[in-house]
Amino acid sequence: MTARKKQNAFKIKNLGYIKADDGRFLGILPRVAAHLISLFREHKNKYGLSQPQVETIVAALTNKSFRFSEMRRIYIPKPHKPGQLRPITTPHTSDIIVMDALSEVLNMLLRDIFLPCSHGFRKKRSGETLFMDVLSWGPIDQFVVADIVKCFDNLEHKRLLMAVQSFIDDDGIVNLINSFLITDILDREGINYNYSVKSKGIAQGCSLSPVLLNIYLHSFDLAMSRFSGTYPLVRYARYADDILLAFRSTGPQINEDNQINDQRVHQFLPRCGKATSFLLESIKERELELKMNTYKDCEPFLFLGIRVLIEKGGNVNLMAPMARIHHKIRQMGPPWLTGREDPKKPKPTIIIRKMEDKEIISFFNKKVVAYLSFYSVCSNAFSLKDSLKREILERCVENLALSNRTTITSIKRKYGSRLERAKVPFLSDRKIDLILKKLLKGFQERKKKLDHLFPGSKLGGCVIRPPK
Repeated sequence: MTARKKQNAFKIKNLGYIKADDGRFLGILPRVAAHLISLFREHKNKYGLSQPQVETIVAALTNKSFRFSEMRRIYIPKPHKPGQLRPITTPHTSDIIVMDALSEVLNMLLRDIFLPCSHGFRKKRSGETLFMDVLSWGPIDQFVVADIVKCFDNLEHKRLLMAVQSFIDDDGIVNLINSFLITDILDREGINYNYSVKSKGIAQGCSLSPVLLNIYLHSFDLAMSRFSGTYPLVRYARYADDILLAFRSTGPQINEDNQINDQRVHQFLPRCGKATSFLLESIKERELELKMNTYKDCEPFLFLGIRVLIEKGGNVNLMAPMARIHHKIRQMGPPWLTGREDPKKPKPTIIIRKMEDKEIISFFNKKVVAYLSFYSVCSNAFSLKDSLKREILERCVENLALSNRTTITSIKRKYGSRLERAKVPFLSDRKIDLILKKLLKGFQERKKKLDHLFPGSKLGGCVIRPPK
């Protein structure tokens, strides 16, 4: 750090981080070490490390000699994609706390720099906020859904480190991230998937990877948002490597005589073409590849697990995919009921079998709340609630019978037909109704708050007006 940078540096409010006159953050590595210590004090059991081990890690971070150990790779099936596997990387035990500390510090630093149209892996941003934005965009004529092909495997190391350096002026942090990028990754057969050979790709499954992805794609978000500013009827949002573009015309497209009655609508198709071309060019500049699909009126599609449909008039309807949810809930039952014979498929019953009865019921209660919370933005949330109550209760009873090595009838005789006599009872109908109403009320309040914070910007469209 030069004398001039020290002189012109200032502290950011509420964060205590130092920012230089060129806008980059300074002295971040000591902050990571300090945050690591606080994480250890708060979550000792989570990391399984002793005090001397943590002191050794902190000393290595402070003198910039820390290097990540080799990681292990396993493969898990992709949900609803038969035959496809997702690589998951497991870091060394002593490295997990370093990754957690670094990712949390980076997210804290960049939370006001990342754009509102970026929803993935960010505090107070989620799939729910993305769909809030979609509902606020108004009438939509067409969606373009894009997925970055093998996104984590194709992030260029050089470009990523340059993006990090554009935000942070700390060689210690850059070297630490570079150490993460070039660490050996071994599978069960001993094959090394070291990304340093190709100079691109980051380990998927580590807590540090999502924030690095957002840093890498921040310039892409800026480019797409400026494009949205140039063409106000184009909206853009991104959740990790999933991209959503929306287009709307300025009026009715066809009159009673089957002729276009609004001259501005003539610009609709060229605007769609320009947006998709710009999207492809922007991704290509970053050495990535897109897989795109286009959806118009009455063509439903799944995005982030929610069924999206453009109804007549351009209104967007969000629906929970009932058949898909029912299939997933059925997989929570014992193996002989679900017909799971593939050893690669996850079997939660093996874990549940070792739980006590109150823990099993609590586990399924959390499942009910999780499903209601995720699908509370959907128009058929109340229909989903009724089927959730019935089906998850059935799975809970089945797993209790499996755990106790008894029959379903015996479990119902012991705890009641709705497990109301258990030490931790299953959620009652009234309680589930109250949970959903509370979730819907919270959703409306958050939506109003976002409308107030971003008036007229259509939120996720993240419109940045070009300079005149």
